Amino acid sequence: MGATIIICVTLFLITTSEQHFAALVKLQGYLIVVVYEIFMYCWFGDDVMYQSSRLLESVYTCGWPGAPPSLQKALVVVLLRARRPLGLTAGKFYHVSRETFVSLMKASYSYYALLNQMNN
Repeated sequence: MGATIIICVTLFLITTSEQHFAALVKLQGYLIVVVYEIFMYCWFGDDVMYQSSRLLESVYTCGWPGAPPSLQKALVVVLLRARRPLGLTAGKFYHVSRETFVSLMKASYSYYALLNQMNN
């Protein structure tokens, strides 16, 4: 939620303020860095969830029938744990994924449009 508000307010300041060129460039740079930071968390959070979901199939198809019993027992533990995929969460509210990034950008633009409409 904080990132959505930061993006919204920064975008609003860029489009409505009559500041010097240098100040606008700084605000644009700040906006790009904030969006990039959120994007990186979401991109790699999605990769973690994807790779974790593939783990179950990978363990099952690894050729465990011919493996020693100790390895088979260890693979059972991995299989049981892999039933619930790993993933990053933001404050236990939502999973950090690419879809989350898109929804954050949509929300930021919606709030920006509302602020801009109220300003006009």
